[in-house]
Amino acid sequence: MKRFSQELQQMLTEQKGYRNEEYSGSGITDPEKVLTFEIYELGNTDISEFFQKHYGFDYPCIIEQLEEGRVTEEEIKVKVKRIISYISRKMGAKTLYCLWLATREGIRENYVDAEDTVTEYNLSRINYMPICDLGDQGALFILDRHPNLIPHREIFLEREEELSVVSLI
Repeated sequence: MKRFSQELQQMLTEQKGYRNEEYSGSGITDPEKVLTFEIYELGNTDISEFFQKHYGFDYPCIIEQLEEGRVTEEEIKVKVKRIISYISRKMGAKTLYCLWLATREGIRENYVDAEDTVTEYNLSRINYMPICDLGDQGALFILDRHPNLIPHREIFLEREEELSVVSLI
């Protein structure tokens, strides 16, 4: 089994992740929509490869088909539903959400300007599962709660200043 990147391991250890909503804030948190978009529209093979390496899913054929452009959106949706069903069983949750998060350093290097605010998510009181690991560019997490219901706060990274506590649930 391949190890997680240093950045994903850091997020798992600290149980915190960061996100710049202005950069990547589509507002879509439905795993089926996000995964279908990532895999089919963007050709992201990292999700399938991550599942193959870390959770034992065998998708070499779909990865090859994606790389060669020989797969339909419907075929991807079938694979995505199987992935979501697996995660749902593993997490014991019927309703799932997803969110791209990165480390503080990853956000600083890739997604913000000095004056931008970021959202810091505290993952310590929720169930979650990483499903893609892009190192310093972030990781895609499946969550058992909507991101609005996860403790989070808006901060300025460069000034280490908290804007406000948004949620203490």
